[in-house]
Amino acid sequence: MENEDADPVGADAITVYTELAIKHGLIGPGQPMSTAMVDFAAAIVSRCAKIGDGYTDQTGGTAGEHIRSTLWPY
Repeated sequence: MENEDADPVGADAITVYTELAIKHGLIGPGQPMSTAMVDFAAAIVSRCAKIGDGYTDQTGGTAGEHIRSTLWPY
C-alpha cells in the first residue's frame, strides 16, 4: 500500500526543493535556497517532465504535466 503521507503531490515545490537540499547538505536547516539553486532544481524538473510528456493516461494527460503541476516552482 502506498504511503500517501510520503508523497509530495500537492506540496509546495520550494518546500520539496528545500527539504532535498537540506538532506543532501547543500544548505542547513532554516537557510533559504538561492535563486540559482531553485533555478537548477526547476531545470531538472523540466527535463524530467519532458521525458514524462511521452506517457499519457486514459484522459489524454501526460506524466510530464503531472510532474510540472506538482514540482514546478513558478
